[in-house]
Amino acid sequence: VEQDPSSVLAYVGLAKASLETGKTADAQDAAMAALKVAPAEPEAMYLLGRALMESGSTEDDRTSLELFDAVVTRNPRHTDVRYFRSVVKLRRRDTQGAIRDLQDVILEQPYRLDARQSYARALEAAGDRKGAQEQQRFAGELAVLEQRRRSLLDRVNRSPDDMEARCDLADFYRENQAPDRARAEYQRVLQRNPSHA
Repeated sequence: VEQDPSSVLAYVGLAKASLETGKTADAQDAAMAALKVAPAEPEAMYLLGRALMESGSTEDDRTSLELFDAVVTRNPRHTDVRYFRSVVKLRRRDTQGAIRDLQDVILEQPYRLDARQSYARALEAAGDRKGAQEQQRFAGELAVLEQRRRSLLDRVNRSPDDMEARCDLADFYRENQAPDRARAEYQRVLQRNPSHA
């Protein structure tokens, strides 16, 4: 930003980093700066909406919904926007709107844990106990899978040259319908050890 104050990409990156480190006021400032440079930049709108929704105020929720709606109009497949829009809708007691958004997210990303958990809460709020219990069960299974994935990733990160650890991670991806990730890990092993069985 210091080198190029007109760089939308730099402001967007700064907003993302600020959000990830819990600096929501800085994220708001960076996203607003990006929108001053490029008023129709969808990623800046999304990040400003994310930062605003963290405050939890009714007015900020309304503004974040408007921003999320604008992004979805430009990019209907932006699953992160749809997910966070559902969170705000659920907070505002628009359970049917939240459910529609979460169904779209889950259709695109069926193994997304936070979406499954939110979907269970939305169904519960809508009075669908059976559907909520089913989603909670599925979310529990996903949580176990996520814990296993993180454990395998930690093992690979601790020992990047351990080809068996990489193969175990690739096997996990293959067994859990992530063939692209599995292929990438197998290829890494073969690049380092072309004769690996």
